Amino acid sequence: MKFVDNARQVWHHYSTIALSIAGGLQGVWAGLPSEVKADLPDTVGKAISWITFGVVMLGLGGKFIVQTPKDAQ
Repeated sequence: MKFVDNARQVWHHYSTIALSIAGGLQGVWAGLPSEVKADLPDTVGKAISWITFGVVMLGLGGKFIVQTPKDAQ
């Protein structure tokens, strides 16, 4: 296994940021007690899923964007 050349800069990539947000969102949802989830409308769980899906798709799109700083170009 070999890391990418700019492994230290990976936290600045849009895809990494988006996947971190999606993972955090799902982590918070999974960590909520069942009693809290039961008190919420069913649409909230579906909305969390769709929002996560959207953020992951944005992250996928971020893989195709040049992400070098303007002063490094």
